[in-house]
Amino acid sequence: MVAGAIPKQVEWSEAQLQQELEQLLTQGLGRSAASRQLAQATGLPRRQLYQLSLTLDSPVPEDSL
Repeated sequence: MVAGAIPKQVEWSEAQLQQELEQLLTQGLGRSAASRQLAQATGLPRRQLYQLSLTLDSPVPEDSL
């Protein structure tokens, strides 16, 4: 890596984000935890990802309410 170089941010489609969120939710994470984890991985705002998670039909553990 060159000093001062800015890493290229990967662009995620909404479908990719939904798929990742669904995968995290089926692993037992709540919406908040899944959104936080995906936000760290993608650099996207956690709130944006949480709102996206609300559109999913996946069952969610009760601790996420």
